[in-house]
Amino acid sequence: MRFPTFVTNRRIKRNGLAGDVLFLSALVLSSTFYADREVRASAPQKVFLAASFGAKGDGVADDGPAIRALLDAALDANGANGVPVTLRFGAGRTYFVKTAQDRYVFSIHGRNNLNIDGAGATFLLDPYLRFLHLADSRNVTVRNLTVDYSPLPFVEGPVLK
Repeated sequence: MRFPTFVTNRRIKRNGLAGDVLFLSALVLSSTFYADREVRASAPQKVFLAASFGAKGDGVADDGPAIRALLDAALDANGANGVPVTLRFGAGRTYFVKTAQDRYVFSIHGRNNLNIDGAGATFLLDPYLRFLHLADSRNVTVRNLTVDYSPLPFVEGPVLK
């Protein structure tokens, strides 16, 4: 049986490792793997809830100012070091956004480790708004949401001669 290279605390062995060295190597590797998994799972992460900042998610009230306050708080917590931050919205809610700074509901520049979890929410935007402006950022995730407009920013109909 052939094995890849394993590093132990004593020496490096290649191809045809003895059983006790292989066991030790496998134990060291699996311990490292599980320790690494535990570190990732316990990494400090801040979660900001939209409802805590006044977002109603009823599809009627303008949630723009509340979402802006939520984003500002999350960006402050994320900081220059990129502390992992999640913005979480209510499951199945509809957030009507009529006002937003610089036309974007979410404007994110130069950030790392930021998650926007819609939890199945719908964002209903005024036609002149845009949902996301993302620049110079890494590890930014947007998931579990739908973006729609009310009224639609275009007109549909047949073209007549």
